[in-house]
Amino acid sequence: NNVEIFNKMGYNLIDTKNELSVDYYIMIKKKVPNKV
Repeated sequence: NNVEIFNKMGYNLIDTKNELSVDYYIMIKKKVPNKV
């Protein structure tokens, strides 16, 4: 499960069922990795 991997990496995914939301969240985290 990719969600478990992301959680281990420190990603807190709000809507794990919405791949678009996940991709968007990851994109934002890459642009501002220090922002929670």
